[in-house]
Amino acid sequence: MLSNSGSWNDIISLVDNQNIQHVSFDFWNTIVRPNPQFKEKRAELIGTLFNNQFSKYEIDSAFSKIGKKYNEYQQAGNSAIPSLDLLKSVLNDIRPSSNFNLIELHNQINILFLAYPPFIEPSFYDIIDLINQKGKTCSITSNTAFISGSVIVKYLENCNLLHRFSFTIFSDEFGFGK
Repeated sequence: MLSNSGSWNDIISLVDNQNIQHVSFDFWNTIVRPNPQFKEKRAELIGTLFNNQFSKYEIDSAFSKIGKKYNEYQQAGNSAIPSLDLLKSVLNDIRPSSNFNLIELHNQINILFLAYPPFIEPSFYDIIDLINQKGKTCSITSNTAFISGSVIVKYLENCNLLHRFSFTIFSDEFGFGK
């Protein structure tokens, strides 16, 4: 698997290697970079839902704290946790005083993700097209957290990228991290 630790030039040189027939990419910080507007809009949504009981900083801090713990949990070889349960952990961390519909909030966050999508590395379309033109196959193998694999697939469809991959593997769909 190639990650952001190598450069795109390294990938291009590997594509010409006859021994390599398949390239697997991580989604986050390899194919895409997070969109800061998504994080801002998510905090606004949650803040509004709870009558601005929490600052954006408190909300972002809770997401960061739970996300960091979850990454450590997955890296230790534990099973994947659904994004809905991770969202519930974030809300448990900030402890809202009012009731809310967790599923509706989760759906609204997914809509925000698609409205404020991550940024694709500018050269990625050229890289994946080159890999495919050389007769190699490509996939995505990526851990998920607050955004599920099914929502990432919708994003990939919207960006005209999904069909360029032979398959995708997301931790929430398979129950284990990479």
